[in-house]
Amino acid sequence: MNRPLVPAVSGFRAGFEANVSNATDRAAMLKDIHLLEAALATDNIVVSRDDSARGLFSKTARVVHAISSTVWVNPAEEVDPRLWLDNGAEPDQERMLGRYGK
Repeated sequence: MNRPLVPAVSGFRAGFEANVSNATDRAAMLKDIHLLEAALATDNIVVSRDDSARGLFSKTARVVHAISSTVWVNPAEEVDPRLWLDNGAEPDQERMLGRYGK
């Protein structure tokens, strides 16, 4: 079975390893970093219910700028996430990692 490959962004993981000093946070982020790699290789959108990871990545987006405009949508919080996706998934700022929690 052939699966499409998601190309790794050069130095992407190393950027997290260098900029996240807390080992527990770094391990949690590296566990889910494939979500961001896939988003960067496709539509720059992550759909996940993991708000802990979202918070960690949002904090790190201030120094790892490649993910600051990545949109993270928690489908459990959205009124109708499929409607948002069907209507073009407009990347509004409150959903972007670089703006989350501000």
